[in-house]
Amino acid sequence: MKVLSDQRHKLLELYCLEKISVDGFQEEEARIATAIEAVRHQLTLEGHEERLKTDLEVRFEEVAPHPCGSRHGGNLGRSG
Repeated sequence: MKVLSDQRHKLLELYCLEKISVDGFQEEEARIATAIEAVRHQLTLEGHEERLKTDLEVRFEEVAPHPCGSRHGGNLGRSG
């Protein structure tokens, strides 16, 4: 994301110094904006995936303190 931000800053600098045409600026700005949006989307997906993992871990921890052995008198479901 920093690289894209740096590219955008440099592009604006070039445009202000009239080193790039309006069309060139618009084209590059659109490319950078699309790339930034893709990165943001990926970060959102990764965040969602992490939340799902966390939810699963929480649910597991709710069950984990009750191992089968303690629910079955310590014999883990074996008779004898």
